[in-house]
Amino acid sequence: MRVQPWGLILLVACQPVVVEPAHQPVAEAAVAKRALLEHEILLTGGATADQPLPLLVAIHGMGSRPERFAGAFENMAVPARVILPLAPHPTASGGGSWFGFRVDDPDREAFGRRVYEAADQVVDLMSWAEGAFPTCGEPVITGFSQGGMVSFAVAATWPDAIGAAVPVGGDMALTLVPVAAPADPPPVIAFHGDADEVVPIGPVREAVGALDAAGYDAALHSYADVGHSISPAMRSDWHAAIAAQLGSCSP
Repeated sequence: MRVQPWGLILLVACQPVVVEPAHQPVAEAAVAKRALLEHEILLTGGATADQPLPLLVAIHGMGSRPERFAGAFENMAVPARVILPLAPHPTASGGGSWFGFRVDDPDREAFGRRVYEAADQVVDLMSWAEGAFPTCGEPVITGFSQGGMVSFAVAATWPDAIGAAVPVGGDMALTLVPVAAPADPPPVIAFHGDADEVVPIGPVREAVGALDAAGYDAALHSYADVGHSISPAMRSDWHAAIAAQLGSCSP
């Protein structure tokens, strides 16, 4: 879906330049930092680039790209700065993949490790964005399919980094669920089609239940006869959940 020009400003984000201290001792030289993920920035709800805004990190699915996923937010009325990272592994479709994935992979522990590694890169980008732009409140993370999986992983393993996670069509390995939730865990509001054959809903129910049992406020909203896609009803509820978690930048 093409992003329309009204109400939205789509900017290609530049990578920050890291300046090392002029007289840093060799013995204390910093280890070279991993490059930030390529990304785009979308302003919604009539927002302008220089104003303080809530931060939404929106993660595309396997084979997609930031500019394609940006279309999912074209009707989102709440003012926000949306960071859309590009997955680091190119695919034949011209998009990117966050990690190797196959349906019904029996090795859930390995699946969890792959998602964790992808989430680690997204958290780096999110932390940079919080400092690079005038931001209010805690970031909200969302994503579809692989992006939903990364969203789950950030909520489970970097709970203090976000205000909420809103995964769509994603899954989470139980190995990532903490034994006990932190003092103030972020809410996790998941959306999923009950006819999804790419990412079946059964393990998702189990993962959300495990988060809830660990002390999270976790909920799963399922949609009858919806496959691996975002139906109009799901999109409306998804946007409402994001808006409720983002809040606003009141004076």
